[in-house]
Amino acid sequence: MTIKQKTIGGFFELELPSKGSLYHDGALALANGRVCFKVLLERIKPTKVYLPFYSCDSLILPLLDAKIPYEFYAINRAFDPIGIPLLAESELFVYINYFGLKTQTGYKLSRLLGQQLVMDNTHAFFEESYGISWAFNSVRKFFGVPDGGFLYSPQYLADNYAANEQIITQHLWLGLFDKKDDASKFYQQNEAAQTLDIRGMSNITKQILYAVKFSDVARARKKYFKLLDRVLRPFNQLPPSVLNPLTEAVPFCYPLLLTGTIDRTLFSERNIFIPDLWKEVLSRPTEGGYQLEKMMAQNLIALPIDHRLDDHDVQRMIECVLKIAS
Repeated sequence: MTIKQKTIGGFFELELPSKGSLYHDGALALANGRVCFKVLLERIKPTKVYLPFYSCDSLILPLLDAKIPYEFYAINRAFDPIGIPLLAESELFVYINYFGLKTQTGYKLSRLLGQQLVMDNTHAFFEESYGISWAFNSVRKFFGVPDGGFLYSPQYLADNYAANEQIITQHLWLGLFDKKDDASKFYQQNEAAQTLDIRGMSNITKQILYAVKFSDVARARKKYFKLLDRVLRPFNQLPPSVLNPLTEAVPFCYPLLLTGTIDRTLFSERNIFIPDLWKEVLSRPTEGGYQLEKMMAQNLIALPIDHRLDDHDVQRMIECVLKIAS
């Protein structure tokens, strides 16, 4: 066998840190969240999986790929499950840590369901292992990287997956030059390139993460969540239990539910971009059920609170909401 030797000399490549912490150093670093889900499905081979109706199709795709039956369950206004089925030994229950604010519910479910619980922490990058339960997250929802997800397992999993090379990175660099329109096209292409092929996290994502000051990111998200909540709480129709997370929780966004449907172009016209969370919920066939989930998909506004913002940006969002809500 020929051993590839290290290159000496030649041109200088992009210089990023080659070592450090990925924050989730005890987890399995994979290509994305749905690959994390697929890996655990292949390991467990469940006969059925319960999913919240208020979720994206990315949870369904691995199940369809593996031909595993699934059934939806309902949540209440606090995003807690309405009734938990009596699981057979071969069944799994998936719960989403909505907006990174439902960690406490995750702990309760973990104590109840053990290894039969799968925590979808794609909205909760900073949550780590639940010990006896499965958990995974998504790096792209929190940082400027082309791929990445971390899988926590209550069982040993070998880390022997080839690094993901099915990535597009132009949007990351074009964004630095403020070419947002061009960057957006490449961003969409990279999102489309996120497949179910089981691969490890790309080397470039790891090296970008090595440079991240995670404590600063967490501090900024907590700060901007509180700034928004201080002014917008009187308008927010979500229960206080959702808006009063655990002290250590690092939110994904500030979820704002007003009394009616809001035209999101009113935000984009002011250069404020609000993600459409799980519009697929609206088109799923039901027999008159899941009206709360459909209302949430239609009306809930996920205000950004990430570390790129400053106090002035937050004030702009507040003024926009107050103008719309008045």
